[in-house]
This record gives sequence, C-alpha cells and structure tokens, in this order.
Amino acid sequence: MAIEKELFDLLYLLRNNIKGKKIISLGNPYFSEVNLNKYFKVDSFAIKSIPINELSKYVFEKYFEAKSFNIIDITNEENADFIHNLNFEIIQNDLINQFDFVIDPGTSEHIFNQEENFSNIFKLLKKDGMYLFSLPANSWIDHGFRQYSPTYFYDLCASNNRKLKLCAL
Repeated sequence: MAIEKELFDLLYLLRNNIKGKKIISLGNPYFSEVNLNKYFKVDSFAIKSIPINELSKYVFEKYFEAKSFNIIDITNEENADFIHNLNFEIIQNDLINQFDFVIDPGTSEHIFNQEENFSNIFKLLKKDGMYLFSLPANSWIDHGFRQYSPTYFYDLCASNNRKLKLCAL
C-alpha cells in the first residue's frame, strides 16, 4: 500500500483540517519522496535515515502536524499500533470514535467481509470524521478480493440515510 499521487494531493488540500487531529491508517501508507518534495521542503537526509515502517508517522506528525498518527493492521509486520483483523468487529474502546481521519491507502479491497470492514471504518471515526481512500476501480485483475465501481460509494452513502457524504471520486 502506498499513498498515491491523488490521495496525497487530497491530503495536502486538507492539511489545515489535519493539523492537530488524530489519524489512523488501514495498513502502513508508504510515502513517495517525489510526492513529499512536491509540496514540502523535505530534508532528504533526514527522510532517508528514518526506517521505512516509521516514515508515515514522521510525515503526518512533522509535515501535516497531526496530533497523532496510528496504524491498524492484521499483523505488526508493518509497524502497526493496533493489531486487528478488519473482517471482524472492532470492540476495543481505545479505538471506537477516536479518530478524526481514517486513511485507506488500498486495504479495503483485501478485506473479504466488506460489511464489517466498512462498519469498522465508521466505528473508528469521531462524529463528523472523514474517511479518505484510494481503492482500485474495475479492471485491476488479480488484485485483492474487490474492485469497486464508483457507484458503490454513491450507493454506500445513499443506503446510510445521507449520514455519509461523498466529497469526491
């Protein structure tokens, strides 16, 4: 998983909203130095000295000035702060309604139980929190369990009595 250009552009546009907020990512959202250099004056030496599994936390806390950045994943292989299989309900109180932003850099298509996965995403969010995602559309053959049609997200919002707002695709 990685923060692709479009998601990075969106994050940069939202940087003032991210400042001082709590973020959780589904998996470790690796950053490209090219994307970082596009918007920030980056100390390349400092960036290269940070272990790859710690770079996302560094970027969100230093450059986006997030209050905190955490990772939830099925294993600790990529430096997860919280170990949880998103196919199953999140019940830990230290996760429920705790985050201003949930970032999904390409994890949801690897989760078989989509209903539980999206339920978990919205459990993680505080009221008025934001879910930012970069997920594969149709034609990504042999990638994950799912390929999403843009109408999937419109329908997801519509089926939730307009409690969800789709900002952009």
